[in-house]
Amino acid sequence: MSQPLLFETGRPSLPPRVTVFASGANEAREIRGFALAGVSVGVTVSLVREEAICELLHSDGHVFADSGAFSEVQFGPTGMTVVAPITDTEWKRRMGIYMRLAESLGSKVSVVAPDRVADQQTTLVRLTSYREEMAEIAALGAEVLIPIQNGALSPAEFYQKAVETAQIDLVPAMPMKKAARSFADVLAFVQQVRPRRLHLLGMGFEMQKARKLVSMLQAVAPELVVSMDSNRLRAVTGQGRTMTLLEGRLRAEEPDRVFAEVVSEALEGSGRRIDYTDAIAEPSAWATPTQLGTVAEMAGFSGEDRMAFLKDPDGFLQAPVGEDSDVAWIEFPHISHELDRAWVGYVKAEQERAIRTAAVRRTFEDSRIAAA
Repeated sequence: MSQPLLFETGRPSLPPRVTVFASGANEAREIRGFALAGVSVGVTVSLVREEAICELLHSDGHVFADSGAFSEVQFGPTGMTVVAPITDTEWKRRMGIYMRLAESLGSKVSVVAPDRVADQQTTLVRLTSYREEMAEIAALGAEVLIPIQNGALSPAEFYQKAVETAQIDLVPAMPMKKAARSFADVLAFVQQVRPRRLHLLGMGFEMQKARKLVSMLQAVAPELVVSMDSNRLRAVTGQGRTMTLLEGRLRAEEPDRVFAEVVSEALEGSGRRIDYTDAIAEPSAWATPTQLGTVAEMAGFSGEDRMAFLKDPDGFLQAPVGEDSDVAWIEFPHISHELDRAWVGYVKAEQERAIRTAAVRRTFEDSRIAAA
């Protein structure tokens, strides 16, 4: 794998054989923004909706997909507590998303195997339960990661047992946030097991300690390929933070040239081109059913005319008003006026949809290139 961009200007470049995923991008508009910025994206499949999945299926970059098992447990004064157990049905749903990603992306997707945080035994049980599904996913070329959980077995022993249980190649993934492994554990594991690949869960290269760990790993294993993931959106959103300020500025902008090719920084930043001249006569391509119903009502359509318009608005608007008429419905001023009202609403909605995508892109696209 290779990483085209580092996330923030001024940060040290990524060393060779290091990839960083911007995780936490679970909405289609965020995934699209990172793609436009050239940044590899990480998602949690328990949280993604269909629109986001479809965006991922057409991704050009590498995708990191986590199961979301980290939300199953909490840690408190008495230790770990299971607060939201994941059912078999839910695991199979998440495996189904993995399967779709693997079918489309092949070796460009890395998925985290079913596990339970800080629980070796349950993790091994889940590897047994979903062995068939994970084998199918791996056969499609996807890279399967196994978190090296704490427990009675040493990290090396657990990894060996996990591979034997899953009966497929597994990339070791070291938890670095919840139930985190120490640097000493990680280094000892690498020296003992000598894996070709290693993933650091929940650790971003922007942190000084992460850069230190990577340097230490490459010192003991120069050919080791390292990947890591961290929630970059969390670091730039919130009161007074970079991306939130940018979103506020974009939201305050009024689109210009609404009845021509629309000019908008948000639309441009999201890669969207909207042209009134090209689109107004084809409302089926941009108007919602509600908007079409409003146009029909305000234009005074009733009976068969209303039904014909809602069934095929484009064809209806271009059709002559009567058998002997040379005038099309769209030429009536009151009808074109209602179409224009709907168009303005459409442009405003698209502007709002584009803001997050444009903000993600603008925030991360100027990062320094890091050769891998």
